[in-house]
Amino acid sequence: MVRSEAPDSAPEYVVPADPLIDYNGSTWAADSRALLEKGRHRTLGTGIWLQTLRPSAARMVLRVDDPALDFGPGFDASSTRLYLTITRRESDLWTAEVVTP
Repeated sequence: MVRSEAPDSAPEYVVPADPLIDYNGSTWAADSRALLEKGRHRTLGTGIWLQTLRPSAARMVLRVDDPALDFGPGFDASSTRLYLTITRRESDLWTAEVVTP
């Protein structure tokens, strides 16, 4: 479960966490009626889920299809946009010929 408080409000909401998703960040939607959560789903991959509070339901709103891409730290939302950073995992392979004297 994810416990969080909506901005500018007293009640504490308990949001059930999907056991298939490894969450690594969340932010409130602009209207404070839903929680946006980023993470990696075991079968669907990396994405952002919109978790509504009443009724409690989650749906993927953004999916990263490229396995070399991942989310950077932090993200935010306005009423019409998501603001996030993307990182790219890359590695270069270098080869060298070893010459013996």
